[in-house]
Amino acid sequence: MLDRRKVLLSGAAATSFAALGGSFAQAAAKKAMKKASADSGAPALNALFDQFMSENLDLSPITATGLGLDVGARAHERSEIDDNSLAGIAKDKMLVTSQRHRLEALDRNSVSGMDQINYDVVLYGLQTTDDADQRYDYGGGGAGSPYVISQLTGFYNQFADFLDSQQPVETKDDADAYIARLSEVALALDRDSEVVRHDVALGVIPPDFALDKTLTQMTALRGVAAEKSVMVTSIAKRAADKNIAGDWAGQATKIVSEQIYPALDRQIALVKDMRSKATHDAGVWKRPRAIAITRIR
Repeated sequence: MLDRRKVLLSGAAATSFAALGGSFAQAAAKKAMKKASADSGAPALNALFDQFMSENLDLSPITATGLGLDVGARAHERSEIDDNSLAGIAKDKMLVTSQRHRLEALDRNSVSGMDQINYDVVLYGLQTTDDADQRYDYGGGGAGSPYVISQLTGFYNQFADFLDSQQPVETKDDADAYIARLSEVALALDRDSEVVRHDVALGVIPPDFALDKTLTQMTALRGVAAEKSVMVTSIAKRAADKNIAGDWAGQATKIVSEQIYPALDRQIALVKDMRSKATHDAGVWKRPRAIAITRIR
């Protein structure tokens, strides 16, 4: 959900800050970098970082919400989702390439001290991600996560908790945004499935034990009655706590039962089909083009 590709510090930089908590830590690091640049007088570099961050947020309403930036001019993003389709992934990759080239075009020697370190960290992350994007036509982009749907990855794995813990419900507009975003979940699930079918055609299938765990998690999510799903109870409880009038539980239940659960059923069927073709091999050597990298190194 909170895709590292959507935050300025991606790739190697994400790895550097992973211990601090993923995308939120990356954003904090970016703010610190911005301040350092401003203090040392690198307005061009600082402006470029700001532009990159804005572009990334434009492509990721979910990240904007996760970072608390879906306000003001970005308030509309609170009700939207990311485009996780093949076309959306391609657009993400094009942006990474563009950002890499624009940063490379800025003379590193025009800045000094911490600004050079900031430059190097961001450029390394962009280069690493861009290189992986060009090499691998599967996994959603970048390196290190070859499977769009697994026991650890996939929209199914994160969206319910995200809506419950990150989606604000303080006003009627917030509640309306929650329902609007919830109505997009089925589309996001189907888009994930679209990408998986593309990847399976390339021979990319998670190992059997990973798919077993994936099915266990999906079945547990699907096994809860729609009206008792956290996607329903979360909006109902929080709207009631804030005295926000409306049949929020009824609206959410209808979306979950008529849109989300059917999409989840389709995805479960897809994973079961993958499971029938999976092997126990989990090594990176089994993935397309991985052997070539091993030999190069």
